[in-house]
Amino acid sequence: MASNYYVEVPLDVDASNATDKVKEVVATHPVVVFSKTTCPFCFELKRTLNTMGVEYAVVEVDKSASMAAIQKALGEVSNITTVPNLFVAGKSYGGCVDVKARLFHGKLQTVLAPYQTKVPAPEEELKRHSLFYFPETVNGNAVRLASFFTFVHAVLCCIFYRHSATRWAVLALMIDFVARVLYGGTYSLMGMLANVVLSRTAPRFVAGPPKQFAALCGVFFSVFASGLFLGDEPVGGCIVLVLLAGAASLETIFDFCLGCWMFGLAIRFGFVSPSIYRPYLNMREEKVYAYNFTHQLRTFPAEALQNQHLLAAGQTTPTPVDLIRKVRPELEFKLQDIDLIRHTTVDFFAIPMAVATLAFMFQTVSARYPVVDFDGGYASQVLIVIAVVLGGLFAILYGARTIVYPQKALKEWYHPLASNYFSAMNILVVLIGLCYIQRNHVGGMTLIWIGAIGQMLLTVFKVSDWVYRRWSEDWESPVLMMIPVGNFIAAIGFGTIHQEYGHSAPNFKNDIQYNQLGRLWFGVAMLFALVLFTITLRRTFHDSKVDNRHRVGLWVWLATAAAVGPAYLSVYQSAAGAVAAGTDVFYQSMWGIALFFFTILSMGYVRGFFSYTNDLSMWIVPFSLAVFAINTIQYYRLATDGLFLGLAIITGAVACASQAVTAAHTLYMFADGTLWVPKAKWGPLSFLKLTHEAFRFYLPQLEARIGELNALTQANGTDAKTTQRLVDAFVTEVDDLLKAFEIHSAHEDDVAFPMMRRFFPGLVPDVDAEHESLHATVIGWKALVQEYRDTSRAHAGDAEAGGSAATVATLGQKVLSTLAADFGAWSTAVQAHLRHEEDSITVVARKYLPLELARQVTHACFTEVATAEDWAVMFRFVLASLPVFQWKIRYVKAFVWGVPERAQEIGLIVYRNVDRATWLALTQELPEIIPRGLAGHQRLY
Repeated sequence: MASNYYVEVPLDVDASNATDKVKEVVATHPVVVFSKTTCPFCFELKRTLNTMGVEYAVVEVDKSASMAAIQKALGEVSNITTVPNLFVAGKSYGGCVDVKARLFHGKLQTVLAPYQTKVPAPEEELKRHSLFYFPETVNGNAVRLASFFTFVHAVLCCIFYRHSATRWAVLALMIDFVARVLYGGTYSLMGMLANVVLSRTAPRFVAGPPKQFAALCGVFFSVFASGLFLGDEPVGGCIVLVLLAGAASLETIFDFCLGCWMFGLAIRFGFVSPSIYRPYLNMREEKVYAYNFTHQLRTFPAEALQNQHLLAAGQTTPTPVDLIRKVRPELEFKLQDIDLIRHTTVDFFAIPMAVATLAFMFQTVSARYPVVDFDGGYASQVLIVIAVVLGGLFAILYGARTIVYPQKALKEWYHPLASNYFSAMNILVVLIGLCYIQRNHVGGMTLIWIGAIGQMLLTVFKVSDWVYRRWSEDWESPVLMMIPVGNFIAAIGFGTIHQEYGHSAPNFKNDIQYNQLGRLWFGVAMLFALVLFTITLRRTFHDSKVDNRHRVGLWVWLATAAAVGPAYLSVYQSAAGAVAAGTDVFYQSMWGIALFFFTILSMGYVRGFFSYTNDLSMWIVPFSLAVFAINTIQYYRLATDGLFLGLAIITGAVACASQAVTAAHTLYMFADGTLWVPKAKWGPLSFLKLTHEAFRFYLPQLEARIGELNALTQANGTDAKTTQRLVDAFVTEVDDLLKAFEIHSAHEDDVAFPMMRRFFPGLVPDVDAEHESLHATVIGWKALVQEYRDTSRAHAGDAEAGGSAATVATLGQKVLSTLAADFGAWSTAVQAHLRHEEDSITVVARKYLPLELARQVTHACFTEVATAEDWAVMFRFVLASLPVFQWKIRYVKAFVWGVPERAQEIGLIVYRNVDRATWLALTQELPEIIPRGLAGHQRLY
């Protein structure tokens, strides 16, 4: 880093005078950083001070022959022996993490303000946020526990090294390490199990890059060990695993990460840039805040649960069409609204559906249907019991929900996407029947009948809805194809009865031909598979794809294509005919299409498109993979080709791994208390609520800093030039706040509220009066700030610099004293006003505005109400003030959702007004906003 932004102070001491020398440096320099030249934390602290324009001194302790003595002396002076160590006016403010935390909470800006005498350094570019999709911040406790699991796994493999299954256990360890390198703990079974165990323990946030390097070292060891085991050299493999277990034990017992130590050496010798820690250091405190916010226990008054009717002007009696509200903080209340009955939604049945599908997959490789030297019958029995237990539990809870909260159940029944998960109930029943039919023919057939009839009735209902109701194209999701998937599986059920159990099936005097019934379900499924695939593919081309909760729905394409083949064979007249059909073009082509979908959808993980969203729709992925595995196993049985044996093993293993990781995520939601809470709801208009959150976080900070600055400028010894400099920097910040408040109010007054009042004319007129009152104060402050700016410019070239500075400083003190007197009351009024809006008028946006109207409002706010200069202020203020990074992502996504054609215009504004670490993290989620000139840009067509 260039040293022209600071003064480097050499410090040569010995053990006898180290403490005195350190105290002398601290007393001599108002701002001083004790640092090391190769320390990434020191590098980032100095960069932060440079971008703030702080004048400071640096002591590079590693350039001194007495480094140990200096660090010991620092411990005596500040109780901190590590570097960096920032001193301001003789007081230690800690290291880089401490400084970043203080800046995040607004606790250090005023302390540094008197020393911001230099032109701020430009923001340095960052080329990458992280390698692949590894998080910049990880839970150190979870990493340590995952190391313990690795240690146990490696030791067990060494103990049972002669067992034939050990080679596959070592291979699984290698795959888990690869998943850790690419995605962190998100797709690692060991990583997720560690998170489950520690779900009730506060995380210890540490930097991600060194942990990723340590995982990469684990990949090298596990690949080497896997090669030795697969090459019939288990002793050599055990030696490698012992080394891996030793490294894992160091982290488990002593919290010493050998890979992290090696990574530090790579930075020290210049192989890795010290800026690699910058995303972690800039975003760590947001993770801390988010965890504390979501896990804070709150109490709510009794009226928070009660419905209140908002009556129109002149209305005295409530009616069924009144606007109903609950007076409570919506987001905070939802975090603690745990209710097993009210929040058991229909997508819960995706869990037992996926488990039952895996059970059926194992049944296809049982002793009855031999494929490889493996009997999956026991696994099938265990899994089907789990599916029955979970399905029964959810059926009881959902039945209770239907009785206690019938409106919520009806809402799901009519919802264009949620209603498709009713297919999961029917699919589950059919699959239980297919697994049970071997033990009890009549019982299994009865279950197949129940599930098949239920699925056909659901199909009739859904299709009639599509025909007779108007649907927005926004709801043309691949999840709609759960309807044909369910009918394909019903066809498999009837075909199985006909081909294998026809002699014992109740056929009512031979009047029922089960293969004919299967063909009915197959024909309906095939029709809508073709129709819905065409519709959803077209929609996918045009969809902005910002809502990652719906992205996993694309995997239903795979389930549909993979279910066609088994259903096609099942509806043949005889088992012999089915074998012949297995060699025809249609069957083989459908398997090829399924393989194509598997490849395309897998690319979504390579591109970072799919992610776990704490939504049970994630179970669509393991369900679809299990259906594809069933199809591939069946294809191998017909083709008896070595290539398809390998594909059958791979697809089965992938299905098992996906189900295990998804189950770990679900267990984490259960342990963390987020499984039975309301789902997050957001859309294009969420930017209004998120702007409120930015004001809530920022206003108390600014109020405290106004008081501190006012006291500082009035203190004895503060000269006029210093006062002017402090006020100059402050009024720029106040300008942004006041401008952001005006723009946000214009969005509400000119576009959003008029739209909402079309539903409820004259709704909550006191909100408008509150706006006017708050704006009157803002106008007065803006006039005062403008007077200060005009005076400052008028005296900028005055020869009598001292007199000019005194004149400007006097007016600056007036600005501060005025704000100090009035800002607290205004801030309190603003926060009460924001809550009033959320409790009343913005309820309309959530409950009444269709998605099309929400997009129209967002489009009008972005293109008609505010200019590009206004949006620069808004994005700068909101993205700097929102304390949770996921909220920042959602704020930008709201506009990309509402005005997708302006995604790269939005990207240009964001790029110019946020720090580079935040920018790179945003573009990882929203690559479509990357403007021309930056890596990753793709032109919008």
